[in-house]
Amino acid sequence: MEPLEDVARPIRKKDLQLTMETHIFVRSEFGPIGQILAHLNQQEAVTFYHLTRIPFYLMAPNQVVGPFGIDINSKRSSIPYPSDVDLNDVMGTEVGPDEFDNVLTKMATVLNGVTYKNSHEADSLSFIEWCQAKNLKFGLGVRLIMYLLFCAGLCIWPDEGSAGEFLRCLLDTVQSNAKSLFAKNVKALALGYPFGSCQVIPDAIGAGIKSFGGEIRTSQTVERILVVEGKDMIRGVQMASGEIIESSIVVSNIGPKETLDMVGKEHFTNNYIDYIKKIRPAINPYSLKIALDKEVTQEPFIFNVTSRFDEDFEKWKMGQFTDVPLTLFIPAVSVMSPRLAPKGKQLLILGYAIPDKINYSLNQVTEQFLSYMEYFYPHFRSHVEFYDVFGPDDLKKLWHSEYDRGIIRVGQYPDQVGEKALDSKTPIEGLYLVGTGIGKNVWGIGTDNAVQSGMECAKLILNGNIENK
Repeated sequence: MEPLEDVARPIRKKDLQLTMETHIFVRSEFGPIGQILAHLNQQEAVTFYHLTRIPFYLMAPNQVVGPFGIDINSKRSSIPYPSDVDLNDVMGTEVGPDEFDNVLTKMATVLNGVTYKNSHEADSLSFIEWCQAKNLKFGLGVRLIMYLLFCAGLCIWPDEGSAGEFLRCLLDTVQSNAKSLFAKNVKALALGYPFGSCQVIPDAIGAGIKSFGGEIRTSQTVERILVVEGKDMIRGVQMASGEIIESSIVVSNIGPKETLDMVGKEHFTNNYIDYIKKIRPAINPYSLKIALDKEVTQEPFIFNVTSRFDEDFEKWKMGQFTDVPLTLFIPAVSVMSPRLAPKGKQLLILGYAIPDKINYSLNQVTEQFLSYMEYFYPHFRSHVEFYDVFGPDDLKKLWHSEYDRGIIRVGQYPDQVGEKALDSKTPIEGLYLVGTGIGKNVWGIGTDNAVQSGMECAKLILNGNIENK
């Protein structure tokens, strides 16, 4: 077993195609990704595998139960909990016999009375605070799954991220699933993964931009964003080669703090600089890509919940290992997109979050997570050909950032969403920011949020140009 280092772009090794991300797309073509592809006439360029099952494991010290969970082809929308297992024994507390049964219906109670408009009333509360304020009565099982979905979706701990933002994401997800379940060529959940890996999405967007006469330069570095001398307006950009590209509009996705550096802080007021400095990123990412010489599963995606979530949650946030994983997010990407691995082999991608106060090296974290994987796939380590680790410092290098290591540069916290969200428009005329978490009243999960941010910024630019004519 050997580690593979420095993977920043899709590559192939031993006939397996690796990419950086750990991903399940929540809305696939039924959300902003589908919208942007339609705008660019690239709908046929990306095809998604869609999930019909979302199985999970319930874990306690020295005991693992599963997989069971969500299955849309079941009359009760669930993979049944094993009848021969004492749930009270696993949970360590007294719970009802149907705790994990019919999960989709129980989760829907969270949205009772919630609309896009009134969801903003919950913007200032964390998700846990909101659940307590609403005195929601769903059981422990549903609560554990909701916390997992919150962490996986917004990449923030549920006691810190905005409840309003999550509720809007849930409303989006319900709508997208309704479309996908009734779509003639899908009839499955909207959750999916693109055939050919995530790289096909930017490839398709790039092809669409070129088809409309756009030019894309790669492997070239912008060194400075230029401002017209004596005026708060954009002049263009200067490349590392010294070339100057004149433009009255620059859209930056490198992060708000990095953008200020590239422009020069002398062009901004102290208030705006202080505002940008205080922006908090989401949690730090950890991705472990594991290449196997044997197929160990046919489930395209699994995750786990722990019976001791509250206790383990606090322990992990303080940087301590837990007896069982808090929650592992494991897409088997070669099950969903078979050409990513040769027949008989398999590619799994494990996703997790690294707390700021981690007390272990990345190698120690990796060793712990490889051990965790034995819970789901016994003896799988004997079939590991190689693995690749991508951690917070790798992300920092990739972004050439001196600041944050968070997987999302502008986290969806109560003071950074809705009307308090970072505006795409900056104080400098012609300079705009885009990315996940950026844009007034832009919301969504991960890539959906980033795409929506870009589209809303485009509308802002186009409307501004129309008004100025």
